[in-house]
Amino acid sequence: SNREKKRIDKLEELFAVVYELDAWLNGRMLELAYGEKKVLGADPMAKAVAIAAIQFPQFNTKVIELDLAANGYLKWATLAGQKRLKGELSDIMDGHQESYAAYIKARWSLVDHMRNYALQKFHRKAKAKMSNSTK
Repeated sequence: SNREKKRIDKLEELFAVVYELDAWLNGRMLELAYGEKKVLGADPMAKAVAIAAIQFPQFNTKVIELDLAANGYLKWATLAGQKRLKGELSDIMDGHQESYAAYIKARWSLVDHMRNYALQKFHRKAKAKMSNSTK
């Protein structure tokens, strides 16, 4: 159906936005922590929050967890940048591993929920349609 096609498109868009966030977050981290000049668009997280709120409210909690983890990583990058500017380079990486690991964990948790949803909602229906059409 047309409605189902739209939901599939929106789910694909949400997957893409989650992975766009990786590149955006890396660029933002390089700006904040190391002072590199990057040309970044808007934070993709806003789009992820909007898609989840409107199309997939069952993902809202996981999207918020991802947003919080991404913000935690940016907080580390901000503190690292402050240390860099003060010349405190020996401990610039303090907290990096923990904040990045929390972000990756939140991202994979959301992706896993989205993947399971796709398998349940779309692949099973497609298989059922195919088996019905061959009978």
